[in-house]
Formats: sequence, structure tokens, C-alpha cells
Amino acid sequence: MWFQSGLNTDGAHNPVTARKQEHGDILSLNTFPMISGYDVALERMLFVGEADPASLAIWEANVATHEYGMSFLKPGISCAEVAHRINDFLNERNLLQYRTFGYGHSFGVLSHYYVQPGAGGYCEREVLIITDEGNENNTGYPYGPEFNIVG
Repeated sequence: MWFQSGLNTDGAHNPVTARKQEHGDILSLNTFPMISGYDVALERMLFVGEADPASLAIWEANVATHEYGMSFLKPGISCAEVAHRINDFLNERNLLQYRTFGYGHSFGVLSHYYVQPGAGGYCEREVLIITDEGNENNTGYPYGPEFNIVG
């Protein structure tokens, strides 16, 4: 498990710190259990106490992107088509420029390279099983502001 906080939160790729959490901090929770040799990562964004308005707006846009992307995961759709649709979705929200990696991990904004209100890494990650009808979320852990504002 990795747990990060602050503006450099990027999904567990930055150095560890002994910094104490503060009200309003963005948090990144990453767990990486191996089941039958497969990485089945769960990733969630959280905030301590509250998310400021700019952070909340980006977080809600990220959750919408996450859900939009998952809605396309079904037999017959190419990864390229999913990526193009998500890119358009993020571009309409003026967030595409903050997307710094491919869609193999998640669909949202995960960048610590920008400095603006709401800066930080936002990522929700699920384990989905592709079915004949679409997909089944096998994660079972809530995401988004309604559940993941803690403290």
C-alpha cells in the first residue's frame, strides 16, 4: 500500500515524507494486492476534512471521467477509441493538458506538474471484469467526494 498527500500526490511515485496531514490536504490511497499473480490495484482520492471549491470541481470532473471511461469498456471497443473519447471529454473540461500518462492505469487527471487552485493528483482505479454485456466492477469500494472526505 502507498499513501501520499499534498500537491505532489501522483499515485505513489514520489518520495515518502513524515509531513503531518492538514485540513484540506489531498490524499492518494493505493493498494496493490496480487491475486493469482495479477496486480489488482485499487486507487482512491481523499481529502482531509474538506475539499476546497477548485479541488472539488477537479475531483468531480475526474469522477465523471472515470465513470464515462468505464461505460465504454465492453467487448468490441478498441482501447484507442476509448482513449479518444476520454481525451475529448477531458478537453471539453480544459483538463486534457494535465493528463500525463496513458490510460492503462485510470482515466482521470493525474499530474503533479501543474500549479493552480486544485493542484494535485486525482485518480480512481477499479478492477473490472469484461462481460458479454459490458463490464462488472469487482472493486466494491466507494469513490468520490460523498464517501472519501475523511477526518
